[in-house]
Amino acid sequence: MSHRTTFFQIQHSKVMPASRMDNPKECSTLGVVSFWTLFLLVKDTSATIICPNISIERGSTYVISCNSEKTLVDFYWYKGVTSRSTPILRLENGQKGGSEEGSEHFGILSNGSMKINNAVIDQESYYTLIGYYDRENFDSATFLVNITVSPDPPCPVVNQCDNCTVCHIKAEGQGTLICSITRSRPFVPLAWNFIHQDGVSFTKHREHNVPEDETSPMNTSISLDYTLDQACGVDAFFQCVSTGSSNILQSNVTSINITTDPCIPPTSLPAEVNTFVFVISGAVIAFVILFCVISYWIYHRSKTVEFLRSCLRETYEKHCYVKPLPWGEDISISALHTSCKCTITNKDEHVLSVSTEELLSLRHIGDEKRVIFIGDLGYGKTTFTKQMVHQWIQDRSNEYLLIYILLKDVKKEMKVSDIVMAELPSDRGISVADIEETLKENKCLIILDGLDEMSLSFDVDMGSAAPDNEIGIGDGLAISEVLQGFKRQTYTGMRVWVTSREVDNTKSPFPKPYLKVQMNGFSKDQIKTYIKKCCRYYLSRGERSFDITNDPSFDHFKLISKLSEKAANTNITSSNGMNEEILVKESSMLLDEQRNVGEDNEIAEIVEEFFEINDLFNDFAEAPLLLILMVHIMSAKFTGAISHYNTLVITRVSTLVGMVITSLESRFFQKLDTKSASDKIVSIEDKLGKVAFDGDVELSVKGTNFWIENIQNDNLEIALGIGLLKQSKRGASESKALLSLASSSFTGIEFYHRCIQEYCAARYIVDNHETFPKLKAMINKYKTDENFGLLKFVCGFEKAPIKAICNALLKQEMFNNLIDCLYEAGVHNVDDKVYQTVGSHSIRVANLDKKYHRDAVRFFCKQFKNLQITVESITFFSDCHVWYLKTLHLPRLKSLTFFRAQYTDLEFKAIIHMFSSQKVTETLWFVECKVPEKLGDLEDSFRDLKRRSGITIKRKRNEMDLTFSSFDFELGEWKLEVKGVLSAPIEFLSPQK
Repeated sequence: MSHRTTFFQIQHSKVMPASRMDNPKECSTLGVVSFWTLFLLVKDTSATIICPNISIERGSTYVISCNSEKTLVDFYWYKGVTSRSTPILRLENGQKGGSEEGSEHFGILSNGSMKINNAVIDQESYYTLIGYYDRENFDSATFLVNITVSPDPPCPVVNQCDNCTVCHIKAEGQGTLICSITRSRPFVPLAWNFIHQDGVSFTKHREHNVPEDETSPMNTSISLDYTLDQACGVDAFFQCVSTGSSNILQSNVTSINITTDPCIPPTSLPAEVNTFVFVISGAVIAFVILFCVISYWIYHRSKTVEFLRSCLRETYEKHCYVKPLPWGEDISISALHTSCKCTITNKDEHVLSVSTEELLSLRHIGDEKRVIFIGDLGYGKTTFTKQMVHQWIQDRSNEYLLIYILLKDVKKEMKVSDIVMAELPSDRGISVADIEETLKENKCLIILDGLDEMSLSFDVDMGSAAPDNEIGIGDGLAISEVLQGFKRQTYTGMRVWVTSREVDNTKSPFPKPYLKVQMNGFSKDQIKTYIKKCCRYYLSRGERSFDITNDPSFDHFKLISKLSEKAANTNITSSNGMNEEILVKESSMLLDEQRNVGEDNEIAEIVEEFFEINDLFNDFAEAPLLLILMVHIMSAKFTGAISHYNTLVITRVSTLVGMVITSLESRFFQKLDTKSASDKIVSIEDKLGKVAFDGDVELSVKGTNFWIENIQNDNLEIALGIGLLKQSKRGASESKALLSLASSSFTGIEFYHRCIQEYCAARYIVDNHETFPKLKAMINKYKTDENFGLLKFVCGFEKAPIKAICNALLKQEMFNNLIDCLYEAGVHNVDDKVYQTVGSHSIRVANLDKKYHRDAVRFFCKQFKNLQITVESITFFSDCHVWYLKTLHLPRLKSLTFFRAQYTDLEFKAIIHMFSSQKVTETLWFVECKVPEKLGDLEDSFRDLKRRSGITIKRKRNEMDLTFSSFDFELGEWKLEVKGVLSAPIEFLSPQK
C-alpha cells in the first residue's frame, strides 16, 4: 500500500488493521505481543513519529525525544528493532514502568521521553518507540543510538610535540615519529600526508592500526622513521591526518615541521686588496644579494602555491562524497563513480562520442580554456566534477591548482580569492593577496558547479533569513568575470569548467566560445557496473538484517525466470510435458541459493534482474536521475543495509514512484540547506496534481505563463529545481522566456516524467473527493482496455475509491486495468464483495508481456482462490506461456479459454495434464489456437484423465464459427461436432474489444 510523507518525515509502512484481534495496547502491557503483531493491528495512517539517529558521549546524560504530528498519550520503548520482549520503559496512563525504569542507566520522563543516564557502551543499539495517540491508534519508529568516546587530547598526537596544530622539531641525524589516537570510539584511522621534504628521507614507514573488541574504546597509531640527508638547510613539512569522518575530534590534522640550522657559507677576505678588487667584490655582493632576493621570492611563491594546494586538498575532502538517499549516509565518490556516455562538440561543431573516464584523464579537453558540461537533472554532472576533485586530491603529481566552487552558495559579484579564503582554516597563514597572485601566475582549473542553480539559491524564498556571514565583495577576479571570460590576459594559466542544465546560448551567463560536453547518462553495461558498486557498498556496511526469501516481493522472482528459461530450452521429457522430479529438485536448489545470498555479485544479479523485468526500468531509461535513485533504493532493499527500506513493497508502482519523488525533494532541499519545507512541498504537489488532473493527465508542454498562473512563479522554480517539472524545447502555446532562471528561455515546461505526473494527479484525486465523478467520466471515455496508468496510482493510496473504480472498469469491460488496480490496492483495502462482483463476469486477460501485469494476474487469481469464489470464465490471449500457467493458483472456473495461442505437442500435453489434475474447470476451450491435430504415444494414465477429472476440451478454428471439435482422450485427436447455434461459453472477443 502506498503511503508517503514528505522528505522531512520518516516513512513507515502503513498496514491496514486485521479483523478479530485483541487490542495491541493491552497485550503490549503484558509484554507478550511482537512488533509484527502490533503492525497487523490498528496503525494510525495520518501521523508519523520521527526519531532521528543520535550519538551520545560515554558518561553523559541524554534525553531522547521523538516528534509526532499528533499528541502521543502512551509510550513503549524497546531495545532492538522489534518488540518481542517486555518494553524497557513505558509510560501508560501517566504511570511509569518497564524492565529498566529506575535503573542506573535508563529512565522515562513524564512527557514520555527516554533518558539515558551515565551512558555506557552496552547501551549502543537500535531502539524502537511505539506510541499511542489514543486507545486504538498508534505508530512506531526505530532509530540507532551510538555511544562515542572522545580521545584525550582530541586530536592526532605526535611524540616530541606539545599541541594539536603545528609541531616544530629541530632534528639531528635520524629519529622516529609516532602519531597516535588512544581510547577513542569509533575507531579513527590515521595516515601521513607529505607536503614537502627538503633534505630528509623517510626510510621506513610502518602502520599500526590496533582496534580492540567492538565494545571497548580503540587505539590506533602510525610510525615514521626519518634520516637527514644533510647537516643544514633541512626543511620538511608533513601532517598526521585522521582519514575518517568521525566528529569526536576537535582537530583532524597535526602538522610537523622538521628543520635544521640554515647553511651559512664562510666569508673571508684576502689580507691585501686594491681598489679594483673592492669594486669587483662590491658588484659580486650586490649580484648575490639580488640573486638571493629573487631566489627567495621564487622559493616563497613556490612554497605558497604548494602550501595552498595542500590546504585545498585537505579542505576539499568534504566534496568527495555523495548522498543519493535521504535516509542513507554520505558515500565516498570513489565507491560509486561509474563512467558514463557523453558527446563533445568543439568550437568547429565537430562531434565526438567519448566516456567520462577519458575526460577525467584530460584527454580531448586538457588544453581547452573554457568547457561547459551540459545535462539534465541526474545525468552525472556533479558526480563527474566531484570525481575530478577526488582524483586531484589523490594524484599529488598534478602541476595545476584546482578550485571547486558550488555556484548555489555564491553570488556572481563575489571574488574567487575571497571564496577560496573562506574555505581555508584561519590559522593557515595565507592571505587573499597570496591566493590572487597564485591564480595569476600558475596553472589552475576552476570548476563552477551548478550554473542553473545560481539564481535558485537566492531567489527561492523558503521563509529563512539570509546568512549573516556572507563573503565580502573585494578586489580580484569575480565569478561573473570568470563566466564571461574577462581578464584572460592577466590570468593566462586559468582554465574554466562549468556544469549546468541546458542553457540558452543567446542569454547564457557563460557565453561562447567554449567546448561543449553533453552528458548522456549510462549505457546498459554501465548501469550493471553501477549496480554492482552500489551492492558492494551496501553489503560492506554489515550483514543483511532480513531474509529476502521471507519477503513477498520476491515471489516468482529469480526462481521463475530460471525455470522459464529451462522450459524454453525444451527440457521436457515426461508424458505430462515436464520432468517434475528434476524441476522440483532444481527449484529447491535455486531457493537455497537465494537464502544464502551474501556476495555482492549475487545481490547485484538480483538487482539487475529486477530492472530487466520491471516495467519502471524501461519507463525510467531516458531519465537517469530517476533510474539512479531506483538503483540505490533497490540495492538498499535487497542488501538490507538500510532498515527503512526493509518494509518497502517493491511490486507496487505507486510505492516505488512515491519513494523516488520523496528522494528528489530531499535532494533539492539538502542542496539549499533548507530545513522547513514540508508545507511548501505539499502545496506544490497539490497544485501540480490539480494541473495534471484538469488536463486529463496528458503529458504535454505548456507555456511558462500557464504554469505561473496555475502554481505561481516561486513554486515553478522549486518544481523545476526538484525535478518534478522540466524545461522543454518542444512546441507550446507560448514562447516567452522563463522568468529569473539562470538557464532559461525555453519554449515551454512539462512534467519531468509521465509517472510523476500520474502520481501527483492520483494524490490530488484521493485528497479531493469532488474529483471522483470526473475520474469516472474519464474511465467511461475509454473504448478499449489499453493501459490507464493513472488508476494504478490512485488505487495505491489508502483513501482511494476502490469500489467505484472497479465498478466503472467492469462497466467498460476494462479487465486488465481492473486487475492492475486490485493488485496495487493489495489485500486489505478491497472488500470481498468487490471480488464477488468481478467473479460474475467473463474476464479477458492480455498484456502478459509486462512483468507488472503478470504479477497482478497471479495476485488476482490467488485472491479468488483464497476467497473460494467461482469465476464465470477467464480467457487468456496469445502471450500466455506454459511456464507462466504453472505459476498461477487458479480459482474454480466455469470455463477456461485460450485465444489465438500456439502450443507444441509437449506444451499442449502439459496443459491438459495441468488442468485435469487441478480440476479448476469442467470445460477447456482453444479458440483460433495452433495446437496439435493428434498426439502420439499416449500412456494409459493420459487416456484415463477424462474419467478421473471429468474435463471437456473443445476447439474452435474461428471465433464466429458455429462448429467446434472435442478432444478424444482415447485417440489423442479432435472429433468434429456441428451445432446450430454458437455454444461457446463466452463471447470470444479480442482483448481490445
